[in-house]
Amino acid sequence: MNRVLLSYVPHMLRDHLMTRGGAMAVIAAVFVLPLVVTLAQVTDVTPEALHGQGVALTLGLTPFLTLVATYGLVGHDFRLGSYRSLFSKPISVPLYYAMLFCCAAVSFWLVQALLLLALAALGINAWDPAAWLEMSLTFALLGTLTFAMSRVTRLDWLYAFLLFQLAEPIRGLLPAAESIRGFLINVLFPPTQLFDLPPGAGANGQFSALISSGGAEWASITWLAGYATICFVIGLWAVRRFPLASVQ
Repeated sequence: MNRVLLSYVPHMLRDHLMTRGGAMAVIAAVFVLPLVVTLAQVTDVTPEALHGQGVALTLGLTPFLTLVATYGLVGHDFRLGSYRSLFSKPISVPLYYAMLFCCAAVSFWLVQALLLLALAALGINAWDPAAWLEMSLTFALLGTLTFAMSRVTRLDWLYAFLLFQLAEPIRGLLPAAESIRGFLINVLFPPTQLFDLPPGAGANGQFSALISSGGAEWASITWLAGYATICFVIGLWAVRRFPLASVQ
């Protein structure tokens, strides 16, 4: 039965693209419009400056697209009661939502790719491998945080975003080396500090802290990927742990 479920992935991806994908495309267009208006009024912008603005736009848009792609990914089905038809046959519930999250990730990347093409049509090269890596890991981190909370609260997107935004300030207030509480916060809160560029890096054309002039920062990449994996597993555990008929 699960083999049959895998055959439905194209249909799941199509449905996600037609609903949330469309919403993400509209949000991307809203973000691009001010840049287009600015370019129409300014004629002496250098290609390097345009490149920097394009990369900054794709990175700044990432959290919003992530939340649209992943909010309520699990919880909506249980609160609306559609789980009754979805799981009327003996299929794996965790596998279904793992596949749905993968569809959300593909939708996110496709919308970002369309954004790159749209900016290229306007004469803006926004492609940067380091920025694409950061964008992908930001989606993984914030998206799995939202996914982990989706089964237990309808405000998954809000709690995930607050946790994502407050992690670094709280780390600054409670350094890991000064107390056990600070150490626990450093371990439990999402490692958003790893996205911070070192001073002066932006002036040298570096767009992401994950890839520097010396190469990829594998320790940071591993920490981010590992944290996201744990959140993803927690989300699947919550799907399996709570009875289907229970609604949080």
